Amino acid sequence: MVISVMMLFFALGGSLIGMAEETLAYILILILLAIALGFDVFTGTTIIINRSFDWFTTAVMNPFTVGIAQGIAGLPLFSGITYQILLIIVMYVVGIGVVYKHAMKVKKDRTLGYFGDYQDIILEQILNSSVIFERRHTWVLFCFLLNFIFLAFGVIKFHCYYSDNRSFD
Repeated sequence: MVISVMMLFFALGGSLIGMAEETLAYILILILLAIALGFDVFTGTTIIINRSFDWFTTAVMNPFTVGIAQGIAGLPLFSGITYQILLIIVMYVVGIGVVYKHAMKVKKDRTLGYFGDYQDIILEQILNSSVIFERRHTWVLFCFLLNFIFLAFGVIKFHCYYSDNRSFD
């Protein structure tokens, strides 16, 4: 469950705002979170990279792959959205299946995972630490979600996307 929610979060970033290489900054955070949940470095990394890059390529409202590319091709905005949504669903299900299968293998037998240079003492400190989810964390997450809602509204209602309407004839 936790894996699918984290993967959905980064997938939406790739699909809605074109978040791809920007996700690289989050890899360390997700690696530590994955280790704290009993998974390995590979699981933490693939949660971000698979979803954001897959959904970047099959984006629904990505200003680059939808706004610019469809403008250059002379296609109406959001043409092919049904096909894109179908691709997103298939890629999401397959991606979760692959990552979840690996994560559960590692959770059952830690010797099957890759932990890099983390020593067992550091892993134990991470696994035994506790963090309290406070009200201010809820507000930060709410504002972050609100950003996506405003972005989607702007693209759909006001056609705010990157395009200079040039013709390449």
